[in-house]
Order: sequence, then structure tokens, then C-alpha cells
Amino acid sequence: MRLLGDVRRFRAGDCESVSFEGAIEVRGIANSQLRGRGWFENASVSCPKSHGAAGAACLACPRLINVKPSSGGSAVVVRCLVTSDEPLADYMTPAVGLAAVEPDTSISDAYLYSRSVGVKHLLVVAGDDLVGVACRCKLLPPVIAGERVRDRMTPEPWVVGVEETLADAVAVMRDVGVGLLPVLDGDHVVGVISRSDLVRVGADRADLHAARCCADCGETHRTGPVVARGTDDLCLHCVEALLEPEDFEEID
Repeated sequence: MRLLGDVRRFRAGDCESVSFEGAIEVRGIANSQLRGRGWFENASVSCPKSHGAAGAACLACPRLINVKPSSGGSAVVVRCLVTSDEPLADYMTPAVGLAAVEPDTSISDAYLYSRSVGVKHLLVVAGDDLVGVACRCKLLPPVIAGERVRDRMTPEPWVVGVEETLADAVAVMRDVGVGLLPVLDGDHVVGVISRSDLVRVGADRADLHAARCCADCGETHRTGPVVARGTDDLCLHCVEALLEPEDFEEID
């Protein structure tokens, strides 16, 4: 957990709210030897609302849509309703799973690190302070000699409180044009919520400025100016497929 430096904090009522409904799929393990209701009542389900639940609790939950057993196995897929008034904390990535770099990290090192851990955003921390957020799309070449993460990060990032809702997170991303929000409990970062997290639970891509399509693969992805290939028509993944190691060599 990181203490915060200068940030811009969302307060309820700062943005016009949005409303949506969606669904998520969570996994579980059931006893394939049982039949009838007993088959699922004793299942173990990775519910984000309760951080784990028994199948019996799922059957009593008004959010349950359906349960699908795997063919011939013990795994089950539970489909659940998500509404925009739910706490975003239930769907954020917790602090233990966050990736961070220091402001003086080189562009190439930060980029390679973000790819190795499979994230599109890195928190930028100095000591115990969060000083910025770096999107992987902003770490693409060309790299000017001496450039560091501090030169490409977004300083004073927008943040939301752990008590805010999914609707609040969508409203902030829509109004300020960011793809990731650190989540605070008091002055500590307890997680992050991303544009992808919100799309996954049913938020409208248009509300998140994510409706532009990649000219190559057709993926719906918010593409920014990509200086590496002189185009903003490709998604991050398609641009990365074109990169060569020498593209990250620093130029004067």
C-alpha cells in the first residue's frame, strides 16, 4: 500500500452519473458425484462480493442469473448480475496485485516490465508517494536519450475513494479521459480499477471513450497517438506486434 502525494480526487456529485447493468462470470468447483440441488449447494464459488461463497449462498442470492456445469467435470460457471450502484471495491484489482515503477526508471525498462507482468498501466511511486500513472501506450518508441518514466507519466492522477460506485468510476473516466483510477482508503492506495474492468461488468464503451476500432484487427480499443508507426489507427497490441528490439534504442 502506498501513501499519496499530489492527486486529484473525485467526490460524489462532481460528475453526472451513469447507470448500467451487466453480468460477470465467476468460477467454482462442485462435487460431480452429487445430483439434484446438492450438486451445487456445496460448491465452492469465487464470488467477488463475498470473497468466496458456497453454492447454497449463490442460490439464495438475487444476483444469480444461472449456473452452467462443465461437461463431465467438477468445474462450474456462475453468471451473476452487476449493477452500476455497486461498490467499485468489489471489482478492483487489490493493491497486492499492482505493478509499480520509480520515476527515474528508463522508458524501455518500464515498457518491458509492464509487458512481462501483463498490465497496461503502471503506478509511478517515489518512496511512499504515488506521483503518477504511466500507460504502456505512452512508453512506446521512439525514445529520446535520457528520457525517463517521469517524462511520460500522467502526474497528479485522478483517484477515487473505496466507497465510490462503479457508476462513479465510469463518470470520472468519461469526463477526464483516463483509463485507470487508483482506489483509496483514506490516504492509502488499496487497488486500481481500469476501463477494461468496467467494460467487463457491463459499462458502455462509448461512456468510456473506448468505441474506436483498430484498423487492423477490429478490436474496440481506445488508441492514442502512436509515434512508433506514425498512426493512431491501431490498438496497442497490433502496434506491439510490429515493434523490433532496435526500436527502443535511444536517439539524440
